[in-house]
Amino acid sequence: MKKNLIAVISLILFASYCYSSKIETESPEDPLQYEAFYYYSMAETALQLRDLKSAESLLKKAESFAPQEIEIKARLLEVLAAQAKFDPALHNEIINIGERCTALDNCPVKIFILLAESYSFQGNFEKGDQYLKKALDQDPSMNLYLSYYLFRKNQLNDDDLSYLQKALEEDWTDLNTVLMISEIYSSCDPEKTLEILEQAYSIWGEERVLRSILTIYEQRGDTTSITEKIQQHIDAQNETSDFLKSYLINLYFLSHNYRAIVENKNICLELDKDPTLRYLFFSALTLEEDGLALETAAIIVEKNDLPKEVEPLFHAYYGYVLFNNSKYSEAAENFLFASDINLILDIITDYDMMKSAGEKELDIFVSALLETADQLDMAHFLAGYMYGLLNITAKSEEYINRVSLNYLQEKDLVESAAIILLNLDEANLPKAKDLLSKRENQDPSLEQILGFYYYNTLQDSSAYAYFKKEMNKNPEPSKGSIIVTSILSEQFSDIPFLLIVMDKALTLYPDDPEILNLFGYTIADLQIEEKYSEADEILTKAVELDPQNSMIWDSAAWLYFRMEKYEEALAAMEKPLAEKINNSEIAYHLGEIYLKLNNINLAQKYLHLAVELDNDIESVNLSREILKSLNDPEEN
Repeated sequence: MKKNLIAVISLILFASYCYSSKIETESPEDPLQYEAFYYYSMAETALQLRDLKSAESLLKKAESFAPQEIEIKARLLEVLAAQAKFDPALHNEIINIGERCTALDNCPVKIFILLAESYSFQGNFEKGDQYLKKALDQDPSMNLYLSYYLFRKNQLNDDDLSYLQKALEEDWTDLNTVLMISEIYSSCDPEKTLEILEQAYSIWGEERVLRSILTIYEQRGDTTSITEKIQQHIDAQNETSDFLKSYLINLYFLSHNYRAIVENKNICLELDKDPTLRYLFFSALTLEEDGLALETAAIIVEKNDLPKEVEPLFHAYYGYVLFNNSKYSEAAENFLFASDINLILDIITDYDMMKSAGEKELDIFVSALLETADQLDMAHFLAGYMYGLLNITAKSEEYINRVSLNYLQEKDLVESAAIILLNLDEANLPKAKDLLSKRENQDPSLEQILGFYYYNTLQDSSAYAYFKKEMNKNPEPSKGSIIVTSILSEQFSDIPFLLIVMDKALTLYPDDPEILNLFGYTIADLQIEEKYSEADEILTKAVELDPQNSMIWDSAAWLYFRMEKYEEALAAMEKPLAEKINNSEIAYHLGEIYLKLNNINLAQKYLHLAVELDNDIESVNLSREILKSLNDPEEN
């Protein structure tokens, strides 16, 4: 503990109170003063050579010629204190010399401090406290108050923060001292720590202070404040490390603030490394700033320092930008380098890549693709897919037919190839079925794939035929298949089959809120009275499983409405009413409920809302009919 205190006092105070000689810099006229000056100067030379013993001897000689010169004594005490770290016995000599000095009117602060250090080393903390107080009385400063606080905390168990507050009221001249005080506050008053650091940063503007501030914001999870602080630091043209610049760009990318990254493009280009350049490329891509994306991508390719795992992603997107800017040969080269066919297909679809290209442009691209490709299966599939998007049937079918079955199976593209053929020509149905039958994994089933294909292309009759086969053939159809089949069953008024599907759904998915809701609502909407009780139990369970789902509460309300329990229906609508209603069906149901409760004004309000939202045709039409029957002037 004693050594600890010495270290603390030495580190905080010694440098601040280092000797500033008052001895004349020119040779004095008094011979004794001249001798003192001579030996003092020799002592300083010895100190520069780190010869403490010689410096001590020379200072003692200087003191003998000028015993009245207090600064020589102070310098001697400093030298003794430096040696006392290795020879503790010297603390006695420091105390003897120092005590004689304190009797003089002009005793400097540094002597009080050295006395406090020596007494404390010897365990006389009362004396140490006494001399530190004298130092504070003579020359209060931030350093001394901090030293005094640490002394009392470590040696007297006195954690009186008022000394730190007094320290902060003194002049802020030493950043290290300020940072030490802020660190002490961090364990008991984080807000005070932040306040101190913010003020320190306003004075010095140093990155190390900023990093301490950022650490506090990191602990709070306040990413916005972190990015704002770093951006302000950079904008003020303060010296900023590459680490902090990279950190800023990384945070912007993680928070999807692509505009900020593009605005800091000079920093990204200056850093000139991955992942910063990669983040700039993807940000420019997202913001459709193709010029910047191409410029950045060219640098990335030249540097060739991308991690292997991100190369396919980068080259696939680079290929897209190149294609979008009519650089078809380079686009083909990058797509082939990416080699991830499914990733490329996703990009083509998600970015609607073919929107600005015609057959002529695609011919150029495909020609380059075929000339460059080592693996023709990928090139053929990509060509067939892209021609298919442009409805160029003959070329699309030609290239798809060139792709080997092994490649389709290996890349899990059998289903995609079958759908492409179906989109090109309905007559390709036998070939599509044949392809689908050759999948190594027959899940999803052929019936499910074709059912969804026809459903998504609005061929509901064909879709229903395949979904009925799926329900009859597959003992465990997917939830998606069940939902679409129930919709189509109701659409084609095939209620007996609908009930069969619902029973199967409840058996397979007894704890799925969406399935339970579908059953309950279907029973209510079709007014199958003999199943009202069962539907009530099922919707009650659905609500318990997903109490925040407004659609389930709406189904429960609609069931109560059908059961003529109008008050209960309104109570069930409490959840939807607490939120902004944006569904015509819910608004229509509320209108019907209020109408049965003879609240015409609210009934009209929600029926009008259903019409205004206009996102469910049946609900909108029913709402309009009721409004007309009420002679509502807005509907007549």
